[in-house]
Amino acid sequence: MLLLNVIFWVLFLATALVSPVATAQDEEKPAGVIECEKAELAYLDKKVNEALIYLQRCRQALPDYLPALTLLGKIQSEYSRHDLAVLTFSQALSEGADAELFAIPWSRSLLASRNYKILTDYNGYEEFDASVRIEWLKARAIACLKQNEHTCARSSYAKLAALTTDITVPLGFAGLAIRDKNWQEASKQLDSAAAIDANDVRVWLAYSRLALSRQQHDDALDYVNKAFKMEPENPRVLRMLVDVYLANDQREQATATLKMIIGQSPDDPFAMLVSNSLSYNEKYAAMLSELKVRIDQFSRESKADNKELYYLQGLIAYQEGRYEQALKNFLLLHTQRAYLPQSLIMLARTYVALEKPAEAIKILESEQEMLLDGAPELMAMLIELFIEQGTVFKALPSWTKYAERYPDRLDVHLLEIKILFKRGLPGAMDKLDALYTRYPDSEEVARVYAVMLTRIGESKKALDIVNHMLDKAQNEAAWYNFKGALHLMLKQQEEAYTALSKALSLDESLLTARLNLAWLQYEKGEVNEALGEVVSLIAQYPSKLSIKQLYAGMLLSAGKFAEAKTEYEALYSLDNSQRSVIESLITIYQREDQQRRVIDLVSRLIELDVDVGNNLIRRAQLYVIDKQPARASVDLYKALSLADEDKAQILSIANVSLQAGNEKLTVRSLKTAIEVAPEDPLPLVKLAELYLNLEQTDNAESLLDASQAKFSDVPEYWILQGRLAEQKGQLELAAAHYHQVLTLNPSFDLAFAKLYTLTRYNVGVEAFETALKEHVANHPDGNFSRKLLGQYYYYRGQFEAAAEHYQVLVDSVEKDQGKAALARRLAQTYFHFDTVKAQELVATALKLDKDDPQIMALEGWSLVQQGALEEGLKRLREAYTLYGDNPDTQYFIAYTLAELELYDEAFEIIRQLLQTQVHYSYQNQAMALNARLAERANL
Repeated sequence: MLLLNVIFWVLFLATALVSPVATAQDEEKPAGVIECEKAELAYLDKKVNEALIYLQRCRQALPDYLPALTLLGKIQSEYSRHDLAVLTFSQALSEGADAELFAIPWSRSLLASRNYKILTDYNGYEEFDASVRIEWLKARAIACLKQNEHTCARSSYAKLAALTTDITVPLGFAGLAIRDKNWQEASKQLDSAAAIDANDVRVWLAYSRLALSRQQHDDALDYVNKAFKMEPENPRVLRMLVDVYLANDQREQATATLKMIIGQSPDDPFAMLVSNSLSYNEKYAAMLSELKVRIDQFSRESKADNKELYYLQGLIAYQEGRYEQALKNFLLLHTQRAYLPQSLIMLARTYVALEKPAEAIKILESEQEMLLDGAPELMAMLIELFIEQGTVFKALPSWTKYAERYPDRLDVHLLEIKILFKRGLPGAMDKLDALYTRYPDSEEVARVYAVMLTRIGESKKALDIVNHMLDKAQNEAAWYNFKGALHLMLKQQEEAYTALSKALSLDESLLTARLNLAWLQYEKGEVNEALGEVVSLIAQYPSKLSIKQLYAGMLLSAGKFAEAKTEYEALYSLDNSQRSVIESLITIYQREDQQRRVIDLVSRLIELDVDVGNNLIRRAQLYVIDKQPARASVDLYKALSLADEDKAQILSIANVSLQAGNEKLTVRSLKTAIEVAPEDPLPLVKLAELYLNLEQTDNAESLLDASQAKFSDVPEYWILQGRLAEQKGQLELAAAHYHQVLTLNPSFDLAFAKLYTLTRYNVGVEAFETALKEHVANHPDGNFSRKLLGQYYYYRGQFEAAAEHYQVLVDSVEKDQGKAALARRLAQTYFHFDTVKAQELVATALKLDKDDPQIMALEGWSLVQQGALEEGLKRLREAYTLYGDNPDTQYFIAYTLAELELYDEAFEIIRQLLQTQVHYSYQNQAMALNARLAERANL
């Protein structure tokens, strides 16, 4: 943002300065025009930095070129540099520019910079084209109202009414009517607005305001509740809700709503002051009574201004642990921009103490330049909060500025390591090893080192670090607590208890140690005792949300889902910015299949800037499941714009976009992945596979041919070449490609499966059989390849060879690995050359799965072979009813019917069977039976 501001100022000053270079280029104006056109195109493509660069060149070459000046104003307006934009547009007007060309951004900047008078006094808008005039009049009406010029506003709405049926017109007239207490006119205008768009939240807010003005409180509540259901986090809706609650004397509901407003807007003076009057309570006894007495005496005797007292009282409240009161003081000071940066520092620390990291981020993020100058430790806190919230894309540029300003600070190095860990990039552990070697006595480095070791599964090594620090660290209680937590992770319960008890003996107020002890109880199976301990801690520390989170987590882990849900929902209502609470609620709602609630919670994570890219993908996946592919695509496009060079994220986008049916975005994502990781074959394989699935043979061929030199040693590449050859009807070439796969990876099962398919067309039969037999011989435990070889022999009519492999499989696999199906196939095979053995195998298969309809069919066939025709037919019909897609069963029934001299039915079944395109092992027998039945029918 700093760089952007500098560029804006440079460009603005360029309007008054003409360098010698510009003079020298007067004769090269066509080049300048080209730069101007490039700037316009970049601006239209939303590439603001690029547009500014071209614009600078353009204005150097053509300082009097008015379109460039107006484009500068548009960019300034769009990026909220409204004061600069107003100056730029004023200059353009003075130099003869047509106001209509930039009227809309000009009006927006005039409003934002509070130049209402210019807006209301400018009459040139009457010459604008109708569409531009409409937008100007909307802005003019707002400016009129800001100056309490109701006549001016009314005339603006009247002129708008002559041009458009936009809902702004009746809403504007309704607002004026409410001000004038003209209830009938207000109702009429709101009815008109509702007829235009009943889903516009402003309509119901206006209805509520009208009802409240008429003292119709129940109606007002009904209307604002409609608005709340539409947009539950809209600040205007919440503020109206507070007004209605207060009018109804519903103070608890008003307080809860105010907390929601403050949660969204920490510097909202309305919410802060009203909340202060409603819910102030001193919760803790004075810990610093002497200082408090001095401050109270100072406030009575001194003539110091209230801001100073507010700051001192806020400090006292913070030190006493009365964080809610401290928050109110520091919020007011922050709103008034008083005692900076100290009040800002304390406000952020108060939010962190209240376990509201998202709120701390909000107030720190816009103040980074101030933090860099006067509070570097708070800049480090902001970067840490970004990392913890999963917004590494924000942490990285902030860290870069911090590192440039303070390259020698230790926390610069620690934050860099944390960012690397969070992004999953290599080198983080090496840097941390080096830092620990350099600072072996630093508690901060040791703490981070131990935490990171724990996260990569090296808890024992982390424990060594902690034990080393216990020999020299000052804060022994904290390190003993850390030691106890590590023993907990390592399931060393006795050692954990000893360490945690030691921590509490050193500092009995160490809350985290008490929480760890409660968790130790839980781990030992003393669930009710652990829950009771946590409940007692909640009573002692009612404002500590982390204790309530632990309690909810214990309930969830104990399988008490209903109770856990209640606790997490209560936590969410207190603070809807806690990632762990939201994720736990997502788990619960997913278990209950409450899809819409899960979507709402993932949306909340996105609003909080928590791991935005991945959560957009996550929400898109949920939209796909919820059959909302259009919304899924919107999220995926956003995610792709944020993915930067994260290959895994880009591939996830491609995968979900394919599920959403957005093949265009899938292709775009995969192409982006190829650009990001040109040496990785996976994106190319996915894209070529997609082209083949879409039967875009030419695109697949171009992509594969262009990549052959790079990926000729990748088996998946040759699989795709084989598929491409198949689509082109080149089956011999396809077989060659699949054999190339086996050259690179002799165990590539898919290549064998592809070659097996080609044998159905008598392509590469001998080569396939030779390769597969060799592979099975070399890998006797490979079930897939052995099954494939058995199936190959079975359908080639080599039943004894097939039986040999099926027997090995039956003997080697477990029941849950498909043993019953293999036993069925073995019996099926023996029926072709040893009926007695087949009958024994059917009995074995039945013991494994008596309900399998294909085994039932073999049982019926076995009975027929033994002469029990009626009983066998009954069993065969039962099997066919359960599973009618087995052609073998159809043949068995037709044969049995013929043996029972039910020739007509047998003939009908056999004719249907011969029409099937499915390959089956009794085809020759079925044809012979058909001929026999046909001959009999002709007699």
